[in-house]
Amino acid sequence: MQKLFRIVLSFLFVSGLGLSPLKAASPMTTGLTRKYGICFSSGDSIDIADINGSFIHFELKAGIGAVYDYFVKGRQHITGRVESYSEKVGEKEYVLEGFFNNISNARFRIVDMPDCDNLKAAILYYANEKEDPANTYMQYILIDEEYGQTPTIETTN
Repeated sequence: MQKLFRIVLSFLFVSGLGLSPLKAASPMTTGLTRKYGICFSSGDSIDIADINGSFIHFELKAGIGAVYDYFVKGRQHITGRVESYSEKVGEKEYVLEGFFNNISNARFRIVDMPDCDNLKAAILYYANEKEDPANTYMQYILIDEEYGQTPTIETTN
């Protein structure tokens, strides 16, 4: 058994394959290290001038796991753990721990927009419908920052 282990370890070393858990992770974890700029949000009647610099960021942290950082300039800054994550072709879904009032989890679905590499449509709502007193749904247009800088939104007076 030890001889087999040494052979496999030698093969990995010679072939240049790493043993890092992040490198060995499936492509499904790519959504856990992603940052999206928020271009539009339906929540709280956010003024277009206030949206610049707003984002949602997902990150893997050693010893903690997946975390999120949600920031809407001038309104909200919420951080927490990602309870679960799933990915299908053209869609990612996150369950965000304690998003609503630091108590209730949120479900955040991001869908690719056809013919737009960097633009995404998203919807955020309570993960447990029974905890939602007002049937809350917030809609977003996101820009995937992997594809470039978040655009500056210009306003005219």
